[in-house]
Amino acid sequence: AEGASLYAQANDEIELANRILELVDADPERRDSMGQIGLDRMRNQLEWNHQTQNLLAAYEEALR
Repeated sequence: AEGASLYAQANDEIELANRILELVDADPERRDSMGQIGLDRMRNQLEWNHQTQNLLAAYEEALR
């Protein structure tokens, strides 16, 4: 997620809890930065208008 998230091993609740605590204990600038990175990525890469052509192409390929 390009700096907008922290990761934990699947099905490891201890590691997930540690990542949550890492964010709670992080300085506000780090949390703000991560939030801004995520917001920018959503607006510039993941919004529907950026994904429409890819989705339609996948449907067309699946129907062949």
